[in-house]
Amino acid sequence: MALQQQLNQFNQKPLKGEVAAVPNPVTLSCQIPYDSASTLYAGDAVRLVSGTSNTILVDTVLATGIVFGFIIRNPKKTTFTAGDAVEVALPNSVILLEAYSTISRGNQVEWLPANSRVRASAGTNPICGTCLDVSAATGDLVRILVRTELEYSSSSSCRSSSSKSSSSSSSAT
Repeated sequence: MALQQQLNQFNQKPLKGEVAAVPNPVTLSCQIPYDSASTLYAGDAVRLVSGTSNTILVDTVLATGIVFGFIIRNPKKTTFTAGDAVEVALPNSVILLEAYSTISRGNQVEWLPANSRVRASAGTNPICGTCLDVSAATGDLVRILVRTELEYSSSSSCRSSSSKSSSSSSSAT
């Protein structure tokens, strides 16, 4: 499924799961739970899962599930299974993902777990990012600015609480 390149190969082309803006400060080291039956690849969406561990646990996103982030490509390992450590691109990261169909620049995209690809948001799955490129066909690699529903819900509550505190402080003066 995943294409591989040698590290010393000339004319390397972008691959699914690579971060597009380096340095990319919005990444996190996570682990796939030991009881997971999933096999994950670079560019796959992950969700937070509960469990007893000193590390942050993530697993594959289920249909209509909320995306936490995307697995970043590792040149030493192409598949990730139970117990493996993974690097996850979080909101505000730019990552290369595979398009399911045509996508226009600026479209919000959703993750399709059955195909391990993104498509222009159809309202079926939660939004997981904004497309920064144009996809002409299925399989095109496009840069996605990761934007998750978790980020939107937490930032809106922060904005509403900060606006309340600023309005109350202005009324007190």
